[in-house]
Amino acid sequence: MILRPPRSFSTTRLPIELELGGRKRKVQTASAVLCYSRMMFFQCYPTFRRFDCKVFLTEALRYFGGAAARTMIDNTHVVVLRGSGRDMVPVPEMAAFGERYGFQFVAHAIGNANRSARVERPFWFIETNFLAGRTFSSWENLNQRAREWCDKVQLDLQETHPRDSAGAVRGRAAASEAAAVVDSGSLPAAAAAGRYRRVCRAE
Repeated sequence: MILRPPRSFSTTRLPIELELGGRKRKVQTASAVLCYSRMMFFQCYPTFRRFDCKVFLTEALRYFGGAAARTMIDNTHVVVLRGSGRDMVPVPEMAAFGERYGFQFVAHAIGNANRSARVERPFWFIETNFLAGRTFSSWENLNQRAREWCDKVQLDLQETHPRDSAGAVRGRAAASEAAAVVDSGSLPAAAAAGRYRRVCRAE
């Protein structure tokens, strides 16, 4: 199935082991893929709570130049309030975040391997290509090199495999998708985490 722009991009996350700051550790790796051109972006975090998810999605929107109309997720509790698949209801905080940037969260049907594979397959590629033989001095170093690697992958694919498995011309697909995404602003505001405190007034 070919997804015409600006239908959706898919996102998910998985723990991956790597060497960071001189020691082995597991990091939460979040990946997003534009479903038409298969353009990919990923970053790594020590945790992946709602704030981390919003930080990642903000960075992905900057990288892609905007938002597709739908963001496909894997029924993660970070976004989901209740239900699954078509019946999924997002947490109000995350629904408001999507509305702010012009997209809606939509969950994969549980067990729909064809759709989830669109994003999960790149994790194998990340582990066997990006991480192979690499060590990282800091989180900043890790995520900057991840961004540079994504740039290189997009360029290499367009040069060595100008057509994807469905026969679409990669460069044309990327340009078409870039023109079709919902403009989220040239510099989206940073994600924020709400904090509450009780104040007792002195009598």
